[in-house]
Amino acid sequence: MKKLSFKKIGEKVSGLWDKDRTKVRVNPQREWDILTGVFGILLAGLLALNIWLFSLIEQEKIFFTQVLEDVSVVSIDLEKYKETLDFFDTKKEAFDDLVDSKPFVVDPSL
Repeated sequence: MKKLSFKKIGEKVSGLWDKDRTKVRVNPQREWDILTGVFGILLAGLLALNIWLFSLIEQEKIFFTQVLEDVSVVSIDLEKYKETLDFFDTKKEAFDDLVDSKPFVVDPSL
């Protein structure tokens, strides 16, 4: 009967993340085993999450369909809105004037 050796188990587990690509691999399907295992675990976790969310929605613990009676409508102050539009219009005009005007700097390379 073989005894369990934590040292051998540790070497096998640490061999999964070995960065030395020149070593000869005993089992070339190791990467596929890891990928399918991780994919299976993620798939099972997502399936469990979806079932849990579905049960909460069925029990109406997440989404409520009740209509709130105290609904207030917020209106915009038109005077401040017009002031803001005028402010940005003047900024646009000033920018267009700067873009269209010729600079007053003498080019030293000429």
